[in-house]
This record gives sequence, structure tokens and C-alpha cells, in this order.
Amino acid sequence: MGAEFDYHTCGKMTPDEVKAEFRKVKEQREWDHGHGGYSGTFAETPGVTVTTKEFPSPDAAYEYLDGEACEKWENAVAVRIKIPEGVEPKVQESGCQNYDGADDMLRAFLKRHGREGWMFGAICSS
Repeated sequence: MGAEFDYHTCGKMTPDEVKAEFRKVKEQREWDHGHGGYSGTFAETPGVTVTTKEFPSPDAAYEYLDGEACEKWENAVAVRIKIPEGVEPKVQESGCQNYDGADDMLRAFLKRHGREGWMFGAICSS
């Protein structure tokens, strides 16, 4: 079977609150995918490990989680995101064809959570 990377962001929380948030997201993924297994979501992940790792952007956290931190069938991994003051997404000109996923991720994180929060991710069986 294959695997998919699933991730979720949340605002400034304690590590215990991150664990509770993970349980809530995992339960929702189970319901969304019918408890059928091999969904490629957190439904296939046993739990979450909250780390002390910290990243200056959501994109850097995503790259770390998807690239080296997570393993299929293992816990999701949670990392802290602290965006430094003065760091802002680039303003895209109207009609611009250049797509920058890192700027879009930064823009969404800042809008939803402000400058500090968490991201957890996992390689999930599909």
C-alpha cells in the first residue's frame, strides 16, 4: 500500500493542548473517511509526539515533517512555528502567474494563527 503526508496547523497552545487538538483532528478524519482504513490521513496514525523543534515559517516546518521527521505507521510529529517580526508574505500583483506555495502557506498561517503556533504531520497509510 501507499502513503500520503497529512498535516494540520493550530495556534499558540501548550504541548498538552496540541495533543488534545491532534486527538480531535484524528477523530474527525476517522469520521470523514468512514473508519475504513488506508485513508492517507491521521486516521491511520497511532498518536502524536510533541517535540521542542521550532521553525521560522510554516513552509520550513512542512519540509522538515514531510522530509525527515515522519515515518509511515509511526506517531505524527508536532513542531512549533514562530514567525519573526517583520516577515510577511510577498504581495502578488494582479494577474501574476507565479505561484509561491511558501508565501501562500505563510499568508494562511498568519491570518489563522498569528505569528506563533504549531504544525503536526504524519506519513499515513493509503
